[in-house]
Amino acid sequence: MSEKKYPTDKQIQKILSCYGEYSELPIYNPSDTGPIDTNIYEKEDKSGSIRIEPIEDDKNIPLSILNSDKTVYRLDYWSFTLDGIDVYFSHTLNTDGSKETNFKCLPENKKPYKHPSKTQLLERKINQLNTENHEKDIKIQQLEARLAFYEQQKPNIIPAETIKSTLSESQKQSVEILTKNIEQDRQDKISKRKPAGRPNKLTESEIQIIYELNQKGYSLREIASQMNCSKSTVDNYLKKAKRRGIPE
Repeated sequence: MSEKKYPTDKQIQKILSCYGEYSELPIYNPSDTGPIDTNIYEKEDKSGSIRIEPIEDDKNIPLSILNSDKTVYRLDYWSFTLDGIDVYFSHTLNTDGSKETNFKCLPENKKPYKHPSKTQLLERKINQLNTENHEKDIKIQQLEARLAFYEQQKPNIIPAETIKSTLSESQKQSVEILTKNIEQDRQDKISKRKPAGRPNKLTESEIQIIYELNQKGYSLREIASQMNCSKSTVDNYLKKAKRRGIPE
């Protein structure tokens, strides 16, 4: 004879939830050390009770349903399925002593489950996809609005590669003069002397000029000697200009 097993708490809670107003706390609990017997649950108004018995043959869980006046008695068998557990067989004893046998029976307070048709399944899938697409559209709109906001916050700058074409006439003349000076310094070998430091910041116009001189291939030391500032000052301004472009 195979050993009987008692249902788990999760199985019991699922079963009781299908019958309605039965208390979740049993009136009687089997002892942890004693033999496994049954648990009895009852309604709050004491109008009925459910007896849950051990699992038979590792397949089903018998339940005895009894009204307090003993006029209605039903025996349901719960079986294990892929979705959990479900009633698969039921006996009902009528007051006149007759017995009704029902297959695929569902307990009280539980609507019968009807498998959806292929059309219903397709409609569900379409509705799901429409919902997902709508959520994606909203997300895209939010991202586009954020991008537009960031675009408005950008400073009005000119890319470094277009600086040559944006130099004013006076800046071009300054570049030509400084170019001649550097060439002359090269010839006189004066550019190797350490330039005097210049604490003042370079103007935007001067930054464009040193960028243009650097594009012509002159060294930082040569440019610094013409701008009367240190080599590191020229280097720092050139790095900033290349990172962000030169403002108008």
